[in-house]
Amino acid sequence: MIGSKNPSHFQSKRGGLRPGTRFGRRKAEVLVAFISMTISALFFGVFFANFNPASESSTRKGLHSVSLPVCDISSIADMHPEEMNPVKGERHMVQPPAGSMTLVCCETTAGPLQIAVHPTWAPNGSERFLSMVKSGYFSSKVALMRCIEHYICKFGIAGKPMLNNAFSKGLADDPNWLPEGPNYRVNESGVKRFAKGYLAYAGSGKNSRSNQLIVALNDNELLGGRDPWEVPFGEIVGHTSFSTLDNIYTGYGNKGPSPAQLRSQGSSPSIAKEFPLLDYITSCNVVDDGHEVLATDEIARFKDVKFDPINVIADLKNTKEKQANSYPRERSLPDNNLGNQSQQSEVPMGKNHKIINDLHKEKVDTNSLEGEIDDLKKKSHDDQAK
Repeated sequence: MIGSKNPSHFQSKRGGLRPGTRFGRRKAEVLVAFISMTISALFFGVFFANFNPASESSTRKGLHSVSLPVCDISSIADMHPEEMNPVKGERHMVQPPAGSMTLVCCETTAGPLQIAVHPTWAPNGSERFLSMVKSGYFSSKVALMRCIEHYICKFGIAGKPMLNNAFSKGLADDPNWLPEGPNYRVNESGVKRFAKGYLAYAGSGKNSRSNQLIVALNDNELLGGRDPWEVPFGEIVGHTSFSTLDNIYTGYGNKGPSPAQLRSQGSSPSIAKEFPLLDYITSCNVVDDGHEVLATDEIARFKDVKFDPINVIADLKNTKEKQANSYPRERSLPDNNLGNQSQQSEVPMGKNHKIINDLHKEKVDTNSLEGEIDDLKKKSHDDQAK
């Protein structure tokens, strides 16, 4: 056989295949195909590893743990005026009930959520939620389990099943402050009834609220006007928190983990394996309960301003009615805060006018100070007796 001049044919060595034979060409083709398949397998292996949902979830959560923002509103006083005193307008279709509020910071795998809890909106609902927060319930890693794009996200079942019993008892319904019925889904200005960021409970009948909650991912005209459990008890506040709402994973929709799964398994490795992109609440804490604003702001300034509590109380009584009417939100002191702060310095005379002027500027409700001033008055007398 005449040898081939094709340089691509293999050359024989030590008595191996002669160049140009049919078997030699076939072996070369098989070898080339094998090398190509090996390279392809390696390429696609790397490709699919990079796009594996679990891998994406790991990367996503890893980035969150490093680069997620934190709650950036440190007190109620730092809130936007329209969030501090919500009124009917572009956000709220009707005037929300006025009153005090509590500011909560929740950390999630999608970012921070700051929540203004309004006891006057739903007394029972707000009390239950704050009890959950203060107990450390949300530190159990609570799944954002049923999140539907542009609609709602449902959450609340504890990451540790044993914790659910503490808040599983049905809660008495609160009166609804939103207008009910199909005729009030949108007001005359086009504002929808259930605003983006409103929080309420999930339920299934009268007095059925327990530990499952919802947050609106978009303005919604259907919620809040029919079922008694949908009365809002609070709302998301702050630009960062609204960005977090948009960042919550909604790809599972109605096919996320069921309540039964989470009640039995909690936020277990098996749930994480089945739903690797699921987001979670990892903690919730009270930032400002509405009774600590004065203690952390005004009293901090009074630390070096010494005053006579006997004369101050008379001045406060003379201005109390004016101040109570001019200040739109109740501000009071927790027990012992003023007393503890005052113990750090003695009290000379002649500075009362500065304190009263400061109170006027800050529009502090002086009703809330009177009891604390009485305590200081008694302590001042006791100190003088010593």
